[in-house]
Amino acid sequence: MMPGSPASPDLSGGLRLRYLLVGIWLALAAGLQNGVMQAAQPFLRGILGMDLQQDGWFQAAYYMSYACMSILLFKVRQHFGVQRFVRWIALLMLAAAALQTGVSDYRTALLIRAASGVVASGLLVLAMFYLMQVFTGAKKLAGVMMALGLMLCATPLAQALVPPLLGNGHIGTVLWLPAVCACLSAAAMLYLPLPPSQQIRALSWTDILVFLLFAGGVALFCAFLVQGRVVWWTTDWLGYLLAGAVALTGTALVALKLVAPNRCWIGAGYGCRRFWRLPPSGRWCGC
Repeated sequence: MMPGSPASPDLSGGLRLRYLLVGIWLALAAGLQNGVMQAAQPFLRGILGMDLQQDGWFQAAYYMSYACMSILLFKVRQHFGVQRFVRWIALLMLAAAALQTGVSDYRTALLIRAASGVVASGLLVLAMFYLMQVFTGAKKLAGVMMALGLMLCATPLAQALVPPLLGNGHIGTVLWLPAVCACLSAAAMLYLPLPPSQQIRALSWTDILVFLLFAGGVALFCAFLVQGRVVWWTTDWLGYLLAGAVALTGTALVALKLVAPNRCWIGAGYGCRRFWRLPPSGRWCGC
């Protein structure tokens, strides 16, 4: 069992079915966090008076938080265990649900998009874990593929659900949809918890510094890719975003190599080498 991942006990058929249903719901809820806002984005653009550049930042806010938290959550699961991880994600979902029902200005909308990225990142991981409980042995990889596929299916589902909800002209009706999905997901996870996981000491103050640098670089790179299509690639300030992304990411990798040469950001010790099949010397992936 890899640290941070739930155990794989021998489950009955009825329990496997419940894990399957919860996993399917979590994967769809993860996709709806972004899909609903994407489908309602033209309507939000008119209500909030966003121009094209502000609309680009609205899109980038989701991908920036999603990519950054995907990096951090791996270490959090290893350090604190999957049970605490589930409870924290449930609390984040409830907080995001409360935010999503109160869009009043552009800044609030950006905050909601960033929160949706954090929630979607955690929900996708949990959906994989729940669906992996349905299978045994090498077939567990099918659970990962199912979670990714279902998350992608949520986007066209949102495109079909949002227009009827906008029929009355009130955006609040649409914003309640991901909020309700988040609340139901939190209830499902607390009702059917995952098996316990192995914990290791995976976080340190050095990891926090490296994460801040690396996450900053990833966030700037996401902003560069999103805004480049909006303001076009010849815009001067896009070069500063790309340069900042390269500088922060490179500094993070150098800092990790100098301060903790025997550790890897996405795993520590045995867990890292086992996951990536690294040689004992640990010369790759910052190990």
